[in-house]
Amino acid sequence: MQVNHFHVIVRSINQFNISMNSIFLNMVCILLPILHEVLDRSPFL
Repeated sequence: MQVNHFHVIVRSINQFNISMNSIFLNMVCILLPILHEVLDRSPFL
């Protein structure tokens, strides 16, 4: 029972990590062009 319960917890944590990673990747894909644009317009570089 304990092992099975632990397995379910591990699987749910893995699922959560996968969803967080996809959200993070989406945010990076959205933010990278914006950041690139800002750096292009920046007078400091």
